[in-house]
Amino acid sequence: MSDQRLMERYAGLRFDSPWGPEQRLDSGQHRAEPDYQVSVRGHLWRLLNTRRGSVMIDPEYGVPDLALGSRAHDEAEIERTLKQVISRYERRLQQLRLAIVPDDNPGAAACRFLIQGLLIVNREALPVELTALLRGDGTCDFE
Repeated sequence: MSDQRLMERYAGLRFDSPWGPEQRLDSGQHRAEPDYQVSVRGHLWRLLNTRRGSVMIDPEYGVPDLALGSRAHDEAEIERTLKQVISRYERRLQQLRLAIVPDDNPGAAACRFLIQGLLIVNREALPVELTALLRGDGTCDFE
């Protein structure tokens, strides 16, 4: 299995977006991420920032409205929903684990979560660990 999605290999893409291979750190330094992690992060960013029902070819693709601002969903339901979506559409991740990270500000209309799993590349299990923030407006960014 390749460490990149088909279209990334086909186009020879290098990402310059916030989830690309080089990300600016607070100190002004750069860190390089392995290509496999860049690819997984990029696909998850697109997946988690797509509202369910907005993709004509697959109406189930994306995240349903979780209504974080009204706290209509509890953390267990958010965790379960995100894990189901990621499991279904990012099949490169094996042994997927997703956990809500406790927030110091319980009244905030945002939810931080940790995604962990293994990506099998050339029969080698490579760990993937990403921390993301799901905001009340439904957008998601990786930290």
